[in-house]
Amino acid sequence: MEYVADGQFERAAASLDAYLRSQPKDAEALLTRAFVSIELGGGDQALGWIRKATNAAPNRWEVQLDAGLAYLSVGRADDALRRLEIAERLTAANSHIPAHIGRIYLDKLKLPSQAAAAFRRAVAIDANDLEARYHLGKALFDLGDIDAAIELMRACRRDAVGVDRNDIAALCLQAIAIAIPGAMSADNAEILQARREWTETLNLPSGVAARFSERDRNAERPLTIGYISSFFDSENWMKPVWGLINQQDRERYPVRIFSFGPVPGCEENAPAATAYRPHETDRVFDVDGLEHERIAALIAEEGVDVLVDLNGYSDPQRLQLMAMKTAPVLAGWFNMYATTALGCFDYLIGDRHVVLADEEEHYSERIARVPGSYLTFDVGYPVPDVAAGPAKHNGFITFGSLCSRYKLTPEVIRAWSEILNRCPTARLVLRNGGLAPAPEQEYLLQQFAAHGVDPARLELLGRAPHFEFLETYGQIDIALDTFPYNGGTTTTEATWQGVPVVAYAGRTWASRTSATLLREGNLGDWVADDIAGYVELAVRWGNDPDAPRRLAELRSAMRGKLGASSVCDTAGFAREMEALYRDMWRAWCGSKSS
Repeated sequence: MEYVADGQFERAAASLDAYLRSQPKDAEALLTRAFVSIELGGGDQALGWIRKATNAAPNRWEVQLDAGLAYLSVGRADDALRRLEIAERLTAANSHIPAHIGRIYLDKLKLPSQAAAAFRRAVAIDANDLEARYHLGKALFDLGDIDAAIELMRACRRDAVGVDRNDIAALCLQAIAIAIPGAMSADNAEILQARREWTETLNLPSGVAARFSERDRNAERPLTIGYISSFFDSENWMKPVWGLINQQDRERYPVRIFSFGPVPGCEENAPAATAYRPHETDRVFDVDGLEHERIAALIAEEGVDVLVDLNGYSDPQRLQLMAMKTAPVLAGWFNMYATTALGCFDYLIGDRHVVLADEEEHYSERIARVPGSYLTFDVGYPVPDVAAGPAKHNGFITFGSLCSRYKLTPEVIRAWSEILNRCPTARLVLRNGGLAPAPEQEYLLQQFAAHGVDPARLELLGRAPHFEFLETYGQIDIALDTFPYNGGTTTTEATWQGVPVVAYAGRTWASRTSATLLREGNLGDWVADDIAGYVELAVRWGNDPDAPRRLAELRSAMRGKLGASSVCDTAGFAREMEALYRDMWRAWCGSKSS
């Protein structure tokens, strides 16, 4: 109606109320009245109008569809889903209905298996529904089917370009760029190409945010090192970062922290023990909510000489800030497991295990290497004591993984199924935040059943507070790594809790993060050369009658073994990183650029 179109919602409400007194069962008018109530801030009042509309026309799919959308507007996802499912039963010709159902399952209820099924129904009705195809790709990514997701996104992007849907094309390119290091089919060259394709579409700054002609080019002076991240509050994830920062020489390398959110240890009434141990000379800035230009100016004002980005593609919106080149030297570290394909980065910091010399051509950055593992870590927050392994009293081996759901690729499930099939008494425990809902458990169990694994041999657990989450390792004898996207944090946590990790060194950085931790942590015997070797290693342990005793000995000695290795020598790591910073700075001082 005219008042609604003009945004005159109070007049629209009065007009509709008058009309509905004489026509109380006009479903379209009732729904319009619901939407007007929502616009006027009366969400609770809108619920009554929605119910009246659906009661007035229970068999009209258009009414049920609009009622579902109205419920979504007031945050009632379950009610919206019920209405949309009724609408879908009433008509099989509208792809938007299952597409809306899919969005609820994907975005609101976090049920990607249900979302994928809904999006497939939408695409079956209309193969040209680009939004449904894009979101199907997102659902497949959440389910760990990375290669299928990327193939779908590529096709969707081509079709979107063909009909001038640049919005969908850009979303597909970004999704591919983020996901491709986890694709089993992708090598280093393909990762670089995919990320270049996306970054070339971005409206990135062409120049630097600050000129550095006035910067003191004394190659040996103290250097201000800046660290920027969106995840400083995730203490468990940031173990390597805090291990470095806590050990850094403040006289020669003062620290500046730029955080998109709070930093543990810096809040009022902060707990006595946090992963970060603040130093009196440190300067910490919460830059969340600031415009990139203001953050860039702040970094320049602080005189940061070497800025270390800890985000990479885990927070792609910050790549725009990185492209502004807010410090003379820009390096990527920690959360980097592939090239950024951005010309603004001078260096990526890794080690000899994750980037081989003949692979450097597939990086847009220069590769700087520390002698040990680039993920050297320190556990600076409360964790459970190492528990006795279950094999000793169970009489069989329990394998396990606490990796994220999207890392459980079809190839991983196939390999784990082979291990279980060849170790007939073994069990498998899986835990992550995506496995709590019953539909997601059933979906995963069906994947294992397709490979002949009895569901009774798996225990699937959902999210838990982190301390309790770590206690799950008391139920696991041997952890199984995921591939090609390894468990970096998961591998450090498993080994620290006394659980060895079966891994293999793959062909990309993302598939070698466990290898660097295990090899440098005196656990190199647990790293195979390929998937076949990975399976054989697990099977050998799973069928060894002496495994319970050997694992018990290893478990009790694990923290000592790690502590005696370079992988937990954070002081030594800090000296190595400082040496890299110094070399980077010397190179900049010797360059002609400003």
